[in-house]
Amino acid sequence: MTVLILAEPRSGSTHLAGYLRFCGFYTFYEPFNKLSQFFFPEIETCQGLDHHIGKKILVKELFWGSAAGSNIHKFDYQKFISRFDYTIFLHRGNFEEQVSSYDFCNANNVHLQKPYSIPRDYKSSELSLLLFQQLKDEFKELRANHTQGRYIDISYEELYQFKKIDLIFEFLGIEKPLGVTWPYANRLRRIV
Repeated sequence: MTVLILAEPRSGSTHLAGYLRFCGFYTFYEPFNKLSQFFFPEIETCQGLDHHIGKKILVKELFWGSAAGSNIHKFDYQKFISRFDYTIFLHRGNFEEQVSSYDFCNANNVHLQKPYSIPRDYKSSELSLLLFQQLKDEFKELRANHTQGRYIDISYEELYQFKKIDLIFEFLGIEKPLGVTWPYANRLRRIV
Protein backbone atom coordinates (compact mmCIF):
# COMPACT_ATOMS: atom_id res chain seq x y z
CA MET A 1 0.00 0.00 0.00
CA THR A 2 1.35 3.41 -0.94
CA VAL A 3 -0.10 6.65 0.42
CA LEU A 4 0.66 10.16 -0.79
CA ILE A 5 0.05 13.06 1.58
CA LEU A 6 -0.03 16.13 -0.64
CA ALA A 7 -0.08 19.10 1.71
CA GLU A 8 0.15 22.83 2.09
CA PRO A 9 2.99 24.08 4.29
CA ARG A 10 2.14 24.14 8.03
CA SER A 11 -0.89 21.89 7.62
CA GLY A 12 0.13 19.07 9.98
CA SER A 13 1.40 16.61 7.37
CA THR A 14 4.57 15.70 9.26
CA HIS A 15 2.60 14.93 12.42
CA LEU A 16 0.01 12.89 10.49
CA ALA A 17 2.69 10.80 8.81
CA GLY A 18 4.45 10.36 12.16
CA TYR A 19 1.23 9.05 13.67
CA LEU A 20 0.71 6.61 10.79
CA ARG A 21 4.19 5.20 11.46
CA PHE A 22 2.60 3.56 14.52
CA CYS A 23 0.55 1.55 11.98
CA GLY A 24 3.67 0.11 10.38
CA PHE A 25 4.21 2.58 7.54
CA TYR A 26 7.61 3.61 6.24
CA THR A 27 7.50 7.38 5.91
CA PHE A 28 9.34 9.65 3.51
CA TYR A 29 9.27 13.45 3.77
CA GLU A 30 10.06 15.23 0.55
CA PRO A 31 8.99 18.80 -0.14
CA PHE A 32 8.86 20.11 -3.69
CA ASN A 33 11.35 22.76 -2.62
CA LYS A 34 14.61 21.61 -4.21
CA LEU A 35 16.56 23.83 -1.79
CA SER A 36 15.25 21.91 1.21
CA GLN A 37 17.60 19.66 3.17
CA PHE A 38 14.93 16.96 2.80
CA PHE A 39 14.80 17.04 -1.03
CA PHE A 40 15.81 13.74 -2.63
CA PRO A 41 15.61 13.61 -6.45
CA GLU A 42 15.02 9.84 -6.52
CA ILE A 43 11.82 10.25 -4.51
CA GLU A 44 10.66 12.98 -6.89
CA THR A 45 10.10 10.17 -9.40
CA CYS A 46 8.95 7.69 -6.71
CA GLN A 47 12.00 5.48 -7.29
CA GLY A 48 13.04 5.84 -3.66
CA LEU A 49 9.79 4.25 -2.53
CA ASP A 50 10.36 1.11 -4.59
CA HIS A 51 13.29 0.02 -2.41
CA HIS A 52 11.01 -0.64 0.58
CA ILE A 53 8.54 -3.48 0.90
CA GLY A 54 5.28 -2.96 2.73
CA LYS A 55 3.22 0.09 3.58
CA LYS A 56 4.75 3.38 2.51
CA ILE A 57 3.84 7.05 2.90
CA LEU A 58 5.35 9.93 0.98
CA VAL A 59 4.71 13.43 2.32
CA LYS A 60 4.98 16.10 -0.37
CA GLU A 61 4.70 19.65 0.85
CA LEU A 62 3.74 22.21 -1.78
CA PHE A 63 6.15 25.06 -2.38
CA TRP A 64 5.80 28.13 -4.57
CA GLY A 65 9.43 28.12 -5.69
CA SER A 66 9.97 31.83 -6.23
CA ALA A 67 8.34 35.22 -5.99
CA ALA A 68 7.17 34.71 -9.58
CA GLY A 69 4.53 32.26 -8.39
CA SER A 70 3.96 28.74 -7.19
CA ASN A 71 5.09 25.53 -8.82
CA ILE A 72 1.75 23.77 -8.94
CA HIS A 73 1.23 24.20 -12.67
CA LYS A 74 4.84 23.29 -13.44
CA PHE A 75 4.45 19.70 -12.33
CA ASP A 76 2.28 16.87 -13.64
CA TYR A 77 0.36 16.19 -10.44
CA GLN A 78 -2.14 13.79 -11.98
CA LYS A 79 0.65 11.53 -13.26
CA PHE A 80 2.44 11.73 -9.92
CA ILE A 81 -0.71 11.03 -7.89
CA SER A 82 -1.59 8.07 -10.11
CA ARG A 83 1.48 6.20 -8.81
CA PHE A 84 -0.07 5.90 -5.34
CA ASP A 85 -2.87 3.70 -4.03
CA TYR A 86 -4.29 6.49 -1.84
CA THR A 87 -3.94 10.28 -1.77
CA ILE A 88 -4.60 12.53 1.21
CA PHE A 89 -5.03 16.19 0.28
CA LEU A 90 -4.24 18.15 3.44
CA HIS A 91 -4.92 21.86 3.64
CA ARG A 92 -5.50 24.47 6.31
CA GLY A 93 -8.49 26.78 6.69
CA ASN A 94 -7.05 29.46 8.99
CA PHE A 95 -5.01 31.41 6.45
CA GLU A 96 -3.56 34.04 8.79
CA GLU A 97 -2.41 31.50 11.38
CA GLN A 98 -0.89 29.30 8.68
CA VAL A 99 1.11 32.12 7.08
CA SER A 100 2.31 33.54 10.40
CA SER A 101 3.38 30.06 11.51
CA TYR A 102 5.32 29.57 8.27
CA ASP A 103 6.97 33.01 8.40
CA PHE A 104 7.82 32.77 12.09
CA CYS A 105 9.35 29.30 11.71
CA ASN A 106 11.43 30.40 8.72
CA ALA A 107 12.66 33.51 10.50
CA ASN A 108 13.51 31.61 13.69
CA ASN A 109 14.54 28.23 12.22
CA VAL A 110 12.05 26.23 14.33
CA HIS A 111 10.79 23.72 11.78
CA LEU A 112 11.84 20.77 13.89
CA GLN A 113 9.36 19.04 16.18
CA LYS A 114 9.89 21.20 19.24
CA PRO A 115 7.63 23.67 21.07
CA TYR A 116 7.71 27.31 20.06
CA SER A 117 5.64 30.43 20.69
CA ILE A 118 4.48 33.06 18.21
CA PRO A 119 3.96 36.57 19.59
CA ARG A 120 0.30 37.61 19.21
CA ASP A 121 1.32 40.77 17.35
CA TYR A 122 3.52 38.90 14.84
CA LYS A 123 2.75 40.04 11.27
CA SER A 124 3.54 38.14 8.09
CA SER A 125 5.17 39.88 5.17
CA GLU A 126 3.03 41.07 2.27
CA LEU A 127 5.03 38.84 -0.07
CA SER A 128 4.31 35.76 2.06
CA LEU A 129 0.61 36.61 2.16
CA LEU A 130 0.52 37.01 -1.61
CA LEU A 131 2.47 33.83 -2.36
CA PHE A 132 0.53 31.75 0.16
CA GLN A 133 -2.79 32.94 -1.24
CA GLN A 134 -1.69 31.99 -4.74
CA LEU A 135 -0.49 28.57 -3.56
CA LYS A 136 -3.77 27.95 -1.69
CA ASP A 137 -5.86 29.02 -4.70
CA GLU A 138 -3.96 26.69 -7.02
CA PHE A 139 -4.09 23.80 -4.54
CA LYS A 140 -7.84 24.30 -4.18
CA GLU A 141 -8.17 24.13 -7.96
CA LEU A 142 -6.02 20.98 -8.09
CA ARG A 143 -8.18 19.31 -5.43
CA ALA A 144 -11.41 20.35 -7.17
CA ASN A 145 -10.23 18.94 -10.50
CA HIS A 146 -8.89 15.67 -9.12
CA THR A 147 -11.55 13.02 -9.61
CA GLN A 148 -9.60 9.83 -10.24
CA GLY A 149 -8.34 7.23 -7.81
CA ARG A 150 -8.86 6.95 -4.08
CA TYR A 151 -8.42 10.25 -2.31
CA ILE A 152 -9.64 12.24 0.66
CA ASP A 153 -9.62 16.03 1.04
CA ILE A 154 -9.27 16.98 4.70
CA SER A 155 -8.28 20.09 6.63
CA TYR A 156 -5.88 20.73 9.47
CA GLU A 157 -8.83 21.93 11.51
CA GLU A 158 -10.77 18.69 10.97
CA LEU A 159 -7.80 16.58 12.04
CA TYR A 160 -6.37 18.61 14.89
CA GLN A 161 -9.18 20.74 16.31
CA PHE A 162 -12.12 18.39 15.72
CA LYS A 163 -9.95 15.24 16.00
CA LYS A 164 -11.50 13.48 13.00
CA ILE A 165 -8.53 11.16 12.55
CA ASP A 166 -11.00 8.28 12.20
CA LEU A 167 -11.80 9.59 8.71
CA ILE A 168 -8.21 8.77 7.68
CA PHE A 169 -8.39 5.26 9.13
CA GLU A 170 -11.74 4.58 7.44
CA PHE A 171 -10.37 5.92 4.16
CA LEU A 172 -7.24 3.73 4.32
CA GLY A 173 -9.13 0.72 5.69
CA ILE A 174 -6.71 0.20 8.56
CA GLU A 175 -7.00 -0.03 12.35
CA LYS A 176 -5.94 2.75 14.69
CA PRO A 177 -2.75 2.01 16.65
CA LEU A 178 -3.45 0.67 20.12
CA GLY A 179 -2.41 2.84 23.04
CA VAL A 180 -1.48 5.87 20.91
CA THR A 181 -3.74 8.89 21.22
CA TRP A 182 -4.37 11.51 18.56
CA PRO A 183 -2.62 13.83 18.30
CA TYR A 184 0.25 11.86 19.73
CA ALA A 185 2.10 14.89 21.13
CA ASN A 186 1.21 18.29 22.53
CA ARG A 187 0.53 21.10 20.12
CA LEU A 188 3.94 22.59 19.39
CA ARG A 189 2.85 26.11 18.48
CA ARG A 190 1.36 28.56 20.91
CA ILE A 191 0.20 32.15 20.36
CA VAL A 192 1.41 34.30 23.26
